Amino acid sequence: MTGPDTGPAIQRAVTLRDLGRPAEALKLVRGALAQQPQDYQAQFLNARLLLDLGRTAEALRAAQTAAGFFPSDAALLALLARVQRESGAHRKAEQTARQVLALEPDHLAARLELGLALFEQANGGSAAGRAGLLPQVHSVADDLLREALTCRWAIPCTP
Repeated sequence: MTGPDTGPAIQRAVTLRDLGRPAEALKLVRGALAQQPQDYQAQFLNARLLLDLGRTAEALRAAQTAAGFFPSDAALLALLARVQRESGAHRKAEQTARQVLALEPDHLAARLELGLALFEQANGGSAAGRAGLLPQVHSVADDLLREALTCRWAIPCTP
């Protein structure tokens, strides 16, 4: 038995996020999750939107929940690695990124997160050490995650 179709709500949420309206998008995603708790796109977007909103602790819990539903999904695990790193859990981020690379050795976002996690560990997470690097890297990471999310929706998902 399948549940209600959450696709239109998720597509609208992506549009709202792209328009710079993540709080509105999050409301739609939360509604989709209430209907279909194991919906991949809703789980992924929930964690991503919380991260966009700077709600890192909530984003971490959301990404961990999503990874529980989809433990072998490389894009989702790469997002988890990012949230872990941004939460200050650099060693966990390194482990998660390595887990992604074991699944998909050429996964660019995971490579990026691994490098950043190692960089953060080597520099003690100092603001001075990353001041010039992280804004550019985050832009690249956002593009990679957006591409992963868009590609994921273009292809029927059966994790």
